[in-house]
Amino acid sequence: MKPKIVIRYGRLIEPFFKPYIEQKYPEHVFLTPDEVLQKVGIFKDEWSRYEDKFIDGLDKIGLRYIRNRIDVFIVSATTRDMSAPMILRAKYSPKEFVSVLCHELIHNLFADHNLAKNMNIEKRQIVLEIIFTLLQY
Repeated sequence: MKPKIVIRYGRLIEPFFKPYIEQKYPEHVFLTPDEVLQKVGIFKDEWSRYEDKFIDGLDKIGLRYIRNRIDVFIVSATTRDMSAPMILRAKYSPKEFVSVLCHELIHNLFADHNLAKNMNIEKRQIVLEIIFTLLQY
């Protein structure tokens, strides 16, 4: 199944992270909601250049998503990315964003199929080669 990757501002998620980040990392610079929305638009444009190549490349080696939609929430108030739920930092350049998104999407794919334990070395290498090929600009 070819999932729809929905990239959007995590406006409702951000307040849960912000107090912790303010306390733990007082030097953290938070983007404004307008700045995050601008980054979301930039990230969507950049991802659209690689999405089909990434998903189709995985499909060619038999790795298919079982979900038809994957939400990707972009926030400013975090210092790390996560794949479940998928929450990515707004601080990235467009190229960094695509790289991190691919990384987190692979985590989702492996979790969906319990592949981390069961995938042989050759298939892992093929997956990595697809990602590295995709991310060569």
